[in-house]
Amino acid sequence: MEVIDCSICNFSSDRLSALNEEESVNVAIAHKLILREKTCERCHNKCRLSYKVKRFRCGKRISSLRKLGKNLQCNFSVSICKNTFFERSKLSVNMVLRFVRFFLYKNFALEHVVHNLNISTRTFTDWSNFCREVCIAYNLRNSEKLGGPGKVVEIDESKFGKRKYNVGRIFQGQWVFGGIERGSKKLFMVAVPSRDTETLLAIIKEWIEPGTTIISDCWKAYNCLSSEGYRHLTVNHSLNFVDADTGAHTQNIESNWRAAKAAVPKFGNRRHFFPGYLARYLFIRRFPNNGQRFHEFLLAAGQLYNPGI
Repeated sequence: MEVIDCSICNFSSDRLSALNEEESVNVAIAHKLILREKTCERCHNKCRLSYKVKRFRCGKRISSLRKLGKNLQCNFSVSICKNTFFERSKLSVNMVLRFVRFFLYKNFALEHVVHNLNISTRTFTDWSNFCREVCIAYNLRNSEKLGGPGKVVEIDESKFGKRKYNVGRIFQGQWVFGGIERGSKKLFMVAVPSRDTETLLAIIKEWIEPGTTIISDCWKAYNCLSSEGYRHLTVNHSLNFVDADTGAHTQNIESNWRAAKAAVPKFGNRRHFFPGYLARYLFIRRFPNNGQRFHEFLLAAGQLYNPGI
């Protein structure tokens, strides 16, 4: 993917924190998070942007009242944050941008962000949810099927969970099903309620093109793949990691499980947040460069919370 050059987005966290509110608003405007200009809803005049109070204001004289000896202004006023990613936020635009920057780091952690931004844990949770929604929407808009004739896709399922006192069996968690295309490294991950044939086959048909060579372990839910238009190879993990006869393995998808699990909060995670956890991991993986990642996120937030609508 072509790297988009944006000097604003290549600011370090320290440089971003040094921006004043007017400069931060201009960053938001440049990424279409905030409108550059607005037409008055009363008189259709072009409003003036006031950075000091962060509002669009109309100062047009109402000519129809002049003949009555009055010289009144329209006085229409609206917040520049209305219908945007920043609406109803008690944080400044600069603070939101700084939070987003932290959110997009791989080592995003509550203690670090709360300390650096001096915000409450409730604010951290709320804005984490807002940012995950942006990642979910972006992934939905930019999703595409994997595989096709002559291509290989590895599939696997893994349970994301925790152990009591870090020992013993996993007592709670969330099953996640995923697949990766060799060569392109295109990837999907979906939280699933169970690993039965009906559930997994529906996802396979949604995400993987017919004619694809699919490699999996020997889980019984995959036994039907050969009759569903796929070439199916298996590897028995109880015997070896690579099939001695076919060379089949699922090491690529398994390496992504480790990275994805590292991106899920170790404490305080909730099952209903898992689509967001996975979406954040996929977004970060899609854009390895921090500057481009920040740039693309701001554009995605502008699309989701389109201030022009």
